[in-house]
Amino acid sequence: MHAIYLKINQDVFTLHGEGLAPPLRGCSRQPTQLLSNGHCLERLILVIQGTPAQSRQVLARLQSFLERIHLGQEAALHLQVEPRSDFYHSRLYRGDFTWVANSVQVKGFGLELELERDDFWEGATHSLPLSNRHGTQVSGGLQVDNRSDGYGENQLTWASGEVLGELPTPAQLFIIHDQDPTHSFRNIYTGMLRGIEDNLPVIEGELADSGVTFNIMLDPACNGGSYGRAQWSGNTEMQLFSWNFSQVFTGSLTGLPLRPYLRFPVGFVCEQDIWLYWTLDQDGLIYQSEPIRLETDRQLQALPILRLPAACSAYENLADIQVNLVGKAVSSGPHTLSLDAVFLLGLDGFRHYQALEGGQLNSGKTLVDLNDQSPPILVNEQDQKIQRTFQSTGAGIWLTPYEHQSLGILLDQGADMPLGSSVRVEIRYRPRVRVLP
Repeated sequence: MHAIYLKINQDVFTLHGEGLAPPLRGCSRQPTQLLSNGHCLERLILVIQGTPAQSRQVLARLQSFLERIHLGQEAALHLQVEPRSDFYHSRLYRGDFTWVANSVQVKGFGLELELERDDFWEGATHSLPLSNRHGTQVSGGLQVDNRSDGYGENQLTWASGEVLGELPTPAQLFIIHDQDPTHSFRNIYTGMLRGIEDNLPVIEGELADSGVTFNIMLDPACNGGSYGRAQWSGNTEMQLFSWNFSQVFTGSLTGLPLRPYLRFPVGFVCEQDIWLYWTLDQDGLIYQSEPIRLETDRQLQALPILRLPAACSAYENLADIQVNLVGKAVSSGPHTLSLDAVFLLGLDGFRHYQALEGGQLNSGKTLVDLNDQSPPILVNEQDQKIQRTFQSTGAGIWLTPYEHQSLGILLDQGADMPLGSSVRVEIRYRPRVRVLP
């Protein structure tokens, strides 16, 4: 241990190393104790040598620091292992001190300082190197598109060795709107997958089979340049769109739950009271999702969770599986449902950023999610002023060392989902370790 200090806001109390002031002569660390609440107890032996007045002053200052922690002020213990190495810190929740037995001498005494802290240390903030078709291992922000075809990519990946540290750590997302001045966004969806090197596929509407009248329609405003149109009559359940599992998904995706988002072609208006749900068939029904009623005024809509079947370790090859979207109209008569594509997001980590009344992510602003239980903020890049016009739902995105991960992103304007839009995304994090010498 080279240096260690307490810190509340900008107030620093040095216990060992550079900046140490008399009568403190330094300290030594003792073995930590794991507590039942998930925190740990850090024990430090402080050596104090000075005049009685100096000793009273340092004790009063130490007691003041500990009382401020008890009052709820955010505090941390900072530690530097060796000269010129990064400092790590651990959040503090309470503290107390007692005399070290038989340590009181004419010229000084010892104190045992006990600090309840997080059971991990966090290092300095790093920018995670990200990769997709627009760049490889790019830090500071990489372009992400609002489509996934030959013209753009809505996913980011990072390799297993890119995340420093030993423990999972929360990802801080910076969604930078500086690529497209013509669109503003009210909803941003982010989903993460762990242990997957390949991008999630897109389920294209025009590549489906169907149990009803089906047509492929060319449309340059669609993902992939075309869409599928299903037409039927009556109010019975019908298999509207169907795909062969092996033609859409890779073997590494078996057993995963995914969040699908349906996109309608530009100009299509969904009629009222159309219900959809997923089924997976393998010479018999093996999965059926809950049904969901489609909205009439949104181009991008969340569909029920799609849970892919698990593989068997002893038998790797899955027999053919059909992935079906089953639909039902409440009213009788003719019906039409046009499907551009179904975009998929992982659920190993998820966040939905939704604008409050009147809020939106405009060009020149950055949405910042620090993943610390506080609401996301918008930062104006010109004057650095912030707005709190977004809210978020979902457990957030966490980074895991030594594991491939990918992040998918979708954006809409509330009613419309413009395929031609792009943003830049930066992910920052603080490496976490369990033990420091």
